[in-house]
Amino acid sequence: MEVRRFGIEKELSGVRLCVVVETDVEIKFDIPVHREVVKGLNKEEEEKLEGKKDFSKLYLIAEGIDSIELAKRAHAEILSILEAVEHGEDVKEAEISDVIEYLKMCSIDYHKRQERENEENA
Repeated sequence: MEVRRFGIEKELSGVRLCVVVETDVEIKFDIPVHREVVKGLNKEEEEKLEGKKDFSKLYLIAEGIDSIELAKRAHAEILSILEAVEHGEDVKEAEISDVIEYLKMCSIDYHKRQERENEENA
């Protein structure tokens, strides 16, 4: 997982926080992440946060942060989302590793069978 962008912008109504996260594999949240301040950039990003869509890139925003309390809440929510992304990526990478190992074993078994058949036919 890599945070591609972390931006803080001053606005008329407070501060806007923008975060862009990318993963090495496509993941999906099993459980929607609890959020009050942090939102997806658009409807598609909201669906990713709600666990309705797979993603390898996620755009987050928090707007109207005008107090330390809201800033702390946004910080906690972003950390929670990043932990969920990292966990999802770890799980998916482990699944892919298992598939690779299984296919390698199948390949070795296949080659051993071929060698035996060749020896028997010789």
